[in-house]
Amino acid sequence: MKQASSIDLCAGGIELRFEPHHLLARGWKAGGVEILQGISLTLRDCNWGTPSPDVKWEMIYQRKDSFALNFTARYFRGGKVYFLWQGELAGSSDGEVTFFTRGTAMEDVETNRAGFCVLYPAEVAGCSCKIRHVNGRKVNSRFPKMISPHQPFFDLRAITHRPIAGLETEVEMTGETFEMEDQRNWTDSSFKVYCRPLTKGWPFVIKRNETVEQSIRVKLSGSKARHRPVKRGKELVAQPAPNRVRLPNLGLGYSAQKQLPPKAIKSLKTLGLDHLRINLDVKEKDALVKWKNAAKAARELGCGLDVALFLEKEDARQLQRALPDSADAPFTRWFVFSRGTKTTNETVFKMARATLLEHGWKPAQIGGGTDVYFVDLNRKRPFFSDLSFIGYSINPQVHAFDNLSLIETLPMHKLTVTETRRLAMDRPVHVGPITFRPRFNPVATAKSAVPKPDPRQISRFGAVWTLGSIVALAQGKAAAATFYNTHGDGGVLDRELRPTILHRLFQALHPSTFDQTRVLESPESGMIFGLIFNQASGWRILVANASEATRTLRLCVPDASRATCRFLHSGKRVSLQFRKGTFALEMPGYSVAHLES
Repeated sequence: MKQASSIDLCAGGIELRFEPHHLLARGWKAGGVEILQGISLTLRDCNWGTPSPDVKWEMIYQRKDSFALNFTARYFRGGKVYFLWQGELAGSSDGEVTFFTRGTAMEDVETNRAGFCVLYPAEVAGCSCKIRHVNGRKVNSRFPKMISPHQPFFDLRAITHRPIAGLETEVEMTGETFEMEDQRNWTDSSFKVYCRPLTKGWPFVIKRNETVEQSIRVKLSGSKARHRPVKRGKELVAQPAPNRVRLPNLGLGYSAQKQLPPKAIKSLKTLGLDHLRINLDVKEKDALVKWKNAAKAARELGCGLDVALFLEKEDARQLQRALPDSADAPFTRWFVFSRGTKTTNETVFKMARATLLEHGWKPAQIGGGTDVYFVDLNRKRPFFSDLSFIGYSINPQVHAFDNLSLIETLPMHKLTVTETRRLAMDRPVHVGPITFRPRFNPVATAKSAVPKPDPRQISRFGAVWTLGSIVALAQGKAAAATFYNTHGDGGVLDRELRPTILHRLFQALHPSTFDQTRVLESPESGMIFGLIFNQASGWRILVANASEATRTLRLCVPDASRATCRFLHSGKRVSLQFRKGTFALEMPGYSVAHLES
């Protein structure tokens, strides 16, 4: 019999959902608020990859306010089990849950991490907490408000915090020494408590027949410990926010190894792109060819060109040879990155800047930052004085890979832009490349394959996530954003140059068709989000349902009776239900609606 993919559980005042095949207990709530985002059990490989185990589980008992289940997770390699987790998840009626595991290595296992991770929601930022260290010392502290570049807490045995007044949550961790990192650095919406300490080094080896035992105990106390929130109805309400936002200038990545076909040019012209972005390593033999292909495509599309320039300080002569004259190129922004380091090196930047100025480029067209993640800007902050703009990349699958975890990253797009503007003294922030999966592994300790594009990128879910990213970047006041690729794998056009759902989304975002933009506000902003554009003839709305369930959305907008609606995934017109200046729309799971008035 097929086992359930998830099960809802209660223990006293605690509610959670267990996803056995992910070894994840998520959505911990009490007193109507989230107390923990999740507790997961993981085994990472030497490149920080997360292999998927074969999981079997059995419910021992499940009552109204208590439960117990056990599980076995086997990791296979070459048809043989090389590592095994066995454990139990149990909750009692007095508001206590224990997650226990014993791991056994069937052979020598090289790993970067083995054991529990506890995720606190990003909403606890700035909240007070009590820390109990491994040596028993107790300290009053706070979760970081700003994104912490390094671990805020070390040598952890327990953390106690109050999500709301009258509700206290203690999380005790045994079996290993734990510490915390601020995962907002990678756009995860969480603080992660993990083991073992990074100062012990990685990878490490769990010897054959060696065992690992750990447990996490969550204890609830206080006057609201048994309070249950009122369930919300299915109908949601959304309306335009009072303040306007400005969309970031949107562009696409382009490999530039070959010229863009005329068919692709014709399709991409309808998007009103601000720019194409290419990577240019001056030591590559085809550097000048890539530049010419990119410049030609940008001229034909009527857009600018962003060039990510990869250099070392010895590359001045190669840069001179590879650069065209500014008069022969479309408007170009240059991102100067240092080959072999994660953030722009000052010496390399000054060499590149001087050479670019000699060729007629202007200082305002030259910037830097990192080709990797915000965390790299935050941990090794480049000099900002001569950088006219700052860039960093985003992908939502550094640590987690399921749909809900990807959706939960979206508010962090706004936060990382805001934090970058603060660090860079309000210089323009250009986010990109934004991709669904990592383009490469910047922390690999051994050779690793280039990740293939995620098929969800060009699905209904991909359109929802992309719209959510654009909304968040606009709220954070990003100047520009570069998504995905023009065509092929990971492109808004597929291999046969046919438009995907992402092409339809970017087409609906064409900047020449509207002059005022507002975000749609909703009580469930994490699951319903969108934009409303005012045009001379009326308005346009793009709104997304980011849950897998069908939801009824009631929109409060003017002139609702003249509205028409189509879903991006089908293109078919759908009917609306009008009532007192509002209309109701049945939105399928993971869908984007395009409305016009």
